[in-house]
Amino acid sequence: MNSQNTKVLTSSKHPKDFYKKMWGTITQGKVWSGPMTNRKKDGSLYQEDATISPIRDVSGRISGFVQIKRDVTEQLQLELNCARRKKWRVSADWPVAWRMTSTIC
Repeated sequence: MNSQNTKVLTSSKHPKDFYKKMWGTITQGKVWSGPMTNRKKDGSLYQEDATISPIRDVSGRISGFVQIKRDVTEQLQLELNCARRKKWRVSADWPVAWRMTSTIC
């Protein structure tokens, strides 16, 4: 991933400000980490937990970025289903469900 190819990170599900803040963080040399909605090559959406770190060359300049991500779509769906079975009032908005990682059915 490089700054010329930002389309890799856009799913149209986050506001432009989301990407602006994310790119601002990594281009300042800081690590960005958080939940994202991303798009597969087939066009379908999925939820991921992502960490993006800058890569520096020998002179200390940022030369690229590395992204580590994990598809958490199924985990989030299971947590939402569990919450519904327990008759909890849960928003279908996935970042809310993201915080429910300790839910046990």
